[in-house]
Amino acid sequence: MSILEKIKNKLATVNGGQAIYSDKKRVGKYSSQSEEVNMVEKPNEVEVQGYQRFLVSRDKIVPLDEQLKLKSDFMLPILKQYSHLSSLMDIGASNGYFVFLSNLLGFKKLCLLDHDHDYTEISKKIKEKFNLTNIDILTDKFGKNFGKYDTVLFLALIHWVYSCTSVYGKFDPIIKLLSEMTNNVLIIEWVDAEDAAVKDFKHLNFNKRKIKEEYSEKNFLKSLSKYFNSYTCVGHYQSGTRKVYIAFKDFLDNVNSTITYEVNGRPLQFQYVQPCNLLDEGASKIYFCPEQNLIMKKCKCYLEYGVFDREIFWLKELESLDFVPRLEHVDSEEKIIITSYMGKRINRANVPEDWRKQLENIITILKNHKVKNADLKETEILVNNGKLGIVDFGWASLDGDYSCGIGLPDASAFPHIKELKKENDIFTLIGNKLGE
Repeated sequence: MSILEKIKNKLATVNGGQAIYSDKKRVGKYSSQSEEVNMVEKPNEVEVQGYQRFLVSRDKIVPLDEQLKLKSDFMLPILKQYSHLSSLMDIGASNGYFVFLSNLLGFKKLCLLDHDHDYTEISKKIKEKFNLTNIDILTDKFGKNFGKYDTVLFLALIHWVYSCTSVYGKFDPIIKLLSEMTNNVLIIEWVDAEDAAVKDFKHLNFNKRKIKEEYSEKNFLKSLSKYFNSYTCVGHYQSGTRKVYIAFKDFLDNVNSTITYEVNGRPLQFQYVQPCNLLDEGASKIYFCPEQNLIMKKCKCYLEYGVFDREIFWLKELESLDFVPRLEHVDSEEKIIITSYMGKRINRANVPEDWRKQLENIITILKNHKVKNADLKETEILVNNGKLGIVDFGWASLDGDYSCGIGLPDASAFPHIKELKKENDIFTLIGNKLGE
């Protein structure tokens, strides 16, 4: 075989003439995996052999190699957390282990995508054997939109599509395409340039002339922030050079851990703040960034009554008052407000001795500014180093005018406006909370 023929056996061509990797040990089968795939059928189960080795039946799945077991143990609680979402796609699914696992966890619609014909054919046989009609199996390479799914898996693949099996050479088009296919959650694995497999295989040496951006976690996260609302790192299952990130199209109700959100070009870590009443989270979700002492407020209800815009109006109007949060950032599209930290909710442990005097002074000043807050309650009185602060002005009017003189929606149309607490009840509310 000539040198030219050997090169042709190793390389295939994609649009634009870029060379993409195809394993030379499996000539003509277009694959990046050197392992031959096979299946051994048994009466009620199938043993799958190849890159992933496992036993699968209608009601169970068991990994047969240690690395897959480690990854499965790591991914299982994550997949369980989002199993209430209806659909899932696994891109670069290989033998389909995580698709068959997700099926057992209750995902109703699943899609297995891999460019390896031999691998997908085995998955099709498993689907047929167990009559798994809710699973679609596609043989294709990453590079086009295959439809939207609530949850998308993109595991141990970023280094391949960057410069081997696809030739992007930068992260933006990769993450953009993933965002177009993701309704809610993208679970994506970052594989560092220092990863042993990357260094040994030299993934980043393929198509060097097509590289337009450094392959780095910083650039990867920059693109992730650009096309997703927020993300969180949930750790790694083997080497520290491989991290699993979960990226969110929106702030999901069941995300109660740390998330990352970009403020003025800087990604910051925010921690979800549990509401006082877990049965009623109110109109907003609250997050705290301890590093910068910032509060993130994500408005999710009653937007038609102007609560988001009214909050911003009053934060600007009252910015000179030291008991009111300082406005730091506004995201009008996502209805997010970032403010300075004002302390913890008033309680027996932090209440200052002169809390009544401080609160009287606050109410007097607000009246002088013609602020009438129809929803002032004890949970919105905060304490920081013995000093009271007040938050939440979404239902505050300008002397009874909910338009605040700038044409905001009339909150008085809210059916339960009369049921909201009045400001003259606040002393009683706090007193009851403190047991006075």
